[in-house]
Amino acid sequence: MREVKEVIVEAVNIKKMIKDLGGNFAQDNKAQLAGVSMLKGLATSDDPLANKFMKELDKCTTAISKKLTESKVILTIEEDITIGEIVLEKGDKVQVL
Repeated sequence: MREVKEVIVEAVNIKKMIKDLGGNFAQDNKAQLAGVSMLKGLATSDDPLANKFMKELDKCTTAISKKLTESKVILTIEEDITIGEIVLEKGDKVQVL
């Protein structure tokens, strides 16, 4: 009976943690740490709902990572440049990675 009670309590806590993650964690370091603590709880849980949440989170963080690391800086070459065998001519556009 005790094991069943612990499983039920963990399931309730998982749902609460997921609901609480809907808050604003970007406001300061303390709030960010609270969010990280909840994510750690979900990441170390064997609960199916926690695992589903972590899979969805992975999709989101992958998209965010790609968005933030994609370069959008484009330089216009102002004079001819030769770099090894590469020749860039005045007016060429170069995307910075």
